[in-house]
Amino acid sequence: MPVARLAGPRNRDDRLHTLSRFRQQHHRPPREAVDAPGRSDPWQEPGQSRAEQSPRRRQPTIARHPRGNRGVAGEHTAVTPRRNVELKARYPDLDTGRSTALRLGSVHQDTLRQRDTYFPVVTGRLKLREIRSATGDDSSELIWYARSNDSSARTSCFHVVAVSDPGDVIEVLAAATGIPVIVSKTRELFLWHNVRIHLDDVEGLGKFLEFEAVLAADQDESEGYDQLRTLEREFGILASDIIGQSYADLLADG
Repeated sequence: MPVARLAGPRNRDDRLHTLSRFRQQHHRPPREAVDAPGRSDPWQEPGQSRAEQSPRRRQPTIARHPRGNRGVAGEHTAVTPRRNVELKARYPDLDTGRSTALRLGSVHQDTLRQRDTYFPVVTGRLKLREIRSATGDDSSELIWYARSNDSSARTSCFHVVAVSDPGDVIEVLAAATGIPVIVSKTRELFLWHNVRIHLDDVEGLGKFLEFEAVLAADQDESEGYDQLRTLEREFGILASDIIGQSYADLLADG
């Protein structure tokens, strides 16, 4: 998916024009259109038949990976904020990263295709993430998070809400705010204790390694920082490789 950079709409007509362009260029067709005879799925990999695609699910029943307490959009569900300690670095050799993760006893959880649609907000960052899983456990979630842009390990506070109809949510938010950037990537997910290890191949940017130490409500942040220092050493990450910006920031900066 190519990067989309749309300026925030200034009035109602601009919002409608922005939404129309987004629908034409980036939005997946409704489910009935995708499933109609002769129509291909935009998520389908090149050369892949429909029979080879993973089953489509509108709403996951269980959060398979520890990413925080989730409510469901449209329900009156309390959403508890969560914290993690994270670090991101450029890492061109994902094969080495994969073998290192396995050597440390990490468990491979899934290989994911993710599309993050970002929306401009006053505080933190807001994105709608659509996830295609190699296991068929597809899902979508609205994520708000706040963290510094320090080029080091840093603490992030976040909320995650499961979304059953991502297309509708994207249309509403796009009409209200515009869409500055869309990030598409393939992510290999490993789990090491409470740390999520991400091997990312990001369209338009390259290959990256990311650690997220997911903290319990009563867990001290220092434990997460200690874990990330251990992983930083084991994966051979140099200080010059570490980046503080999000993928959206890197794409927007060109």
